[in-house]
Parts: sequence; C-alpha cells; structure tokens
Amino acid sequence: GAIPASTPALARTLDLHLEARAGRGSSGGVGNSSCPACPPCEDCPTCPVAGCLAGTCDYKGAVSKTFSWDGITCSDDIWLYNTDVQGIGRDLFWPPNVKRGATVEDVVGPRKLVPGCGADGQRMGLTGYPGLQDPWSAWATAYYGGRDLGHIRNIAWSQGLLDPWSGGGVYPPGGGIAGPLRQNISADGSQAALLIDLGGHHLDLFFAHPDDPASAVEVRRIEEEML
Repeated sequence: GAIPASTPALARTLDLHLEARAGRGSSGGVGNSSCPACPPCEDCPTCPVAGCLAGTCDYKGAVSKTFSWDGITCSDDIWLYNTDVQGIGRDLFWPPNVKRGATVEDVVGPRKLVPGCGADGQRMGLTGYPGLQDPWSAWATAYYGGRDLGHIRNIAWSQGLLDPWSGGGVYPPGGGIAGPLRQNISADGSQAALLIDLGGHHLDLFFAHPDDPASAVEVRRIEEEML
C-alpha cells in the first residue's frame, strides 16, 4: 500500500525507490541506462537494483493464477519466508519441510545479493524486472530503519484479527493481537496499530456495510481523523 510521506523530500525519495523497482527513471544503472540505482544512502549495503533487463515485452502466452502477486513480490523485493517453513510450531502441515533445528539462515540463504527473477521474466518475454534481489532486505532495512519506526508519523497499521497475517503486524513494544483496539507506536499517537477483532484482511478499506463489526467502524473513524 501507499506509504504516507511527511515531507516533499521523503515523498520524492520514495518515488525514486519505487521507480528503481519498476525499472523507470533516468539515472544510471548496470545493464540498462533507464534503470536507476537506489537513492543515496550513507553506510548502506550494496544497492539491490543493479539494472533491469532490457527488451521488448511481447509475451502472448497464458499466465499463472498467481502472476500478478509473483510480479509484485519480484519487483518490490518482497520475500515472505514465513510461508517457506511448514510443519513446525502450531501449523497444520506435516511432515516438516525443514530439518529439526533449522535456522533463518538455512531458509533464506547467504547475506548477499543473488540473481533475481529478471531472467525468468526475460525468458517469458516479460521485461522490467530487477536483475538482482536482496533476500535479507539489507539495503531497505538500512535505508528505512527496519522496525525502528518510533520517529515516523501519521501511519495507521490496521490489523484484522481474522487475518492470519495479523500476528506479524506492526505493534508497539509489548503490544500485539491481545491488546486494545488502539495501540500507539509513536509518542504523540500519530502512528498507531488499530485492531479489528472480527475483521479479515483490510476490512477497513472496504465500503461500509450495516453488518460491519463495531471495531471496523471505530477503526475507520480513527483513520479518517488521522487523515
């Protein structure tokens, strides 16, 4: 989703980053001069955008049911490794697909840039995907601050508690799905986690309905107030 920017400079930085991911822009990149590098970042790791594979998009075949999602995760460097481990903890899968005692490093791999999905897209006649990917999101973590979000303002992190993803949402220290409807993350309350106890994925973004749970109505009110 969109990330609210508190200043024009930050907004432009976000635009540059998104352009880099999409293979647009005019600053230099490796392999395709129209694919820019990441915005300047002091002491950051290597930029994961090292050029978008050039060519003509002439794909005429059928695409998979997950084509749109796969394209987003590739272009935005989103790697949801929590779906790669099954059969441990309290999930419903069996047998486990990883060895006992496996670590995050075992699942994700080495902390370095690796070949991205651009080659697959090129082979299919789809262009514009990045040539490299950053499995550990090292650059994005360094640039945007990772989970150190206390200094950021004007963000509502809504969580529908019927959504399995809600357990991995953004909450203040000590907060979470068992907490109150509103949990302030920033000291001034302008950044907050908002819980919808009987809601699914992004229920608050749907059109209002008479059957909406009271928490959804309240979360929408808070979000409108924050806007």
